[in-house]
Amino acid sequence: MPKKTPTKVTKKSAVAKRTVPTMGDDFKMALLVVSLIINVLALIAWLFLRVTDDYDTAVAEFFLNR
Repeated sequence: MPKKTPTKVTKKSAVAKRTVPTMGDDFKMALLVVSLIINVLALIAWLFLRVTDDYDTAVAEFFLNR
């Protein structure tokens, strides 16, 4: 069995390859940002409705009278 020689780590191989962002990557990132914003707004609305009782009837009428 031949002995394997250790490979040298050169400066060029130690640096990670840079990739060019594609349109698909941009779309994924934009979708994640929009999803995050919607989720944060839903969380804030849920917290607001849990803290106060002032708008319970208005929210119930909005969803039930459709």
